[in-house]
Amino acid sequence: IDTGSGLELNDAFKISSQNEQLAWAEWNSSNLYEKHDSTWKGKIRINGNFIGRTNLVLEVKRDADTFSVTNGTVPVVITRVERVIDTIFTTSVAVFVSIAYVDGYDHFWCVSYQESRRETCG
Repeated sequence: IDTGSGLELNDAFKISSQNEQLAWAEWNSSNLYEKHDSTWKGKIRINGNFIGRTNLVLEVKRDADTFSVTNGTVPVVITRVERVIDTIFTTSVAVFVSIAYVDGYDHFWCVSYQESRRETCG
């Protein structure tokens, strides 16, 4: 992250989410500026609560003051890992619909509808 100029030793980086209900972030390494150059490297752990999109905002905190960071907004997309149960469910629904169509269950539903409505199915 390019932090620009004006950083001082022991400035602390602060990270926050624009939508804390969707995701929140925490430091997985040191968040202190410890070198005399304009770059800083660190690791951030992002915890997603719901599926969606949000932005993480990085700021510098010095004593009681907070400063914005150049390119300090990071877009985040939260997705869910596809599980085995998802694949089994999708496959079973597709198989059931195929069997129902081939075996004539569409006629069964038409007859049931006809009896309940006393109309003629097409």
